[in-house]
Formats: sequence, structure tokens, C-alpha cells
Amino acid sequence: MSLTIAEKILTRTSGKKEVAAGDFVTAKPDIYMSHEGLAEVASILDSIGVKKIPYPDRVVALLDHKVPPPSIQAAEVAKKVRKFVKEYGIKNWHNWNAGICHQILAEKGHARPGLLIVGTDSHTTAGAFNSAARSEG
Repeated sequence: MSLTIAEKILTRTSGKKEVAAGDFVTAKPDIYMSHEGLAEVASILDSIGVKKIPYPDRVVALLDHKVPPPSIQAAEVAKKVRKFVKEYGIKNWHNWNAGICHQILAEKGHARPGLLIVGTDSHTTAGAFNSAARSEG
């Protein structure tokens, strides 16, 4: 039986010979997308002493929800995201003039067929590009 695109992606990223609907797998995402939610991720990593992440080239970081910042608190979140990007060597940084996360994933070539993408937004549109995308938020 042939695999669905989701099964193919999860097979590749889990390192298993084959996966099927209903299987539980641990997969290594190709892209990690985060916007202002990255400030919370940074706080968690800082609290447990993490100073380096394994795949900084796989992170797509941006600001898109509170642009420009409407409050001091929102400005502090943006500042924390920028600090994280610099300290952790994130190459795929898209500042707040780039657009929203879903648009950036598509227009900047981060969402491509066959990739597994996870993000800190409550939804994603990357599946439209034949990617498997999952969001938390």
C-alpha cells in the first residue's frame, strides 16, 4: 500500500522504516517557526540553563502579532525575541516588516514539499505547500 504525504514525511523525520495512521512517532522537524512565542521559549531555555540549540539554522523567527508594539510589555517581548535570535545564532530572522508567520513560511521558501514544520502559532497554512505542519499555541 502506498503512503500518504504525511506518512512519508513522518517516516523520513522519525527514522523509521515506515509509519502509518495511528502510529506514535518521535520525529525531528525540519523547520521550527516561532514569532512572539519565542520569548516564552527563551525564558524556559534560560531557566534550565540551555545556552545553545542543536539546529539554529532550522529556526524561522519573526515578529508578527503586535506590530508595532502597542505597549511596553509587547516591546519587551520583541526585545527578548531579538536577543534570543542574536545569542542563539538564528539565521532565519524576519523582523516585523516582513509580514505574518504563515506568509513568511511560504514567501521565503521555508515551507516546501516534504518538510515537517512545527510552530508556536495556534494554526498554520504550511500544509498548503505539501508540508506536514503542526502548531502549538
